[in-house]
Amino acid sequence: MRTGDYRVQFRVAGETVVVERIGHRDGFYDE
Repeated sequence: MRTGDYRVQFRVAGETVVVERIGHRDGFYDE
């Protein structure tokens, strides 16, 4: 795996985690 490809995958994974955390936060606020 190339370093560039790894960075891109890591960036995408990081953004996904952030989106999931925001979604969970909204769920807690709704309660």
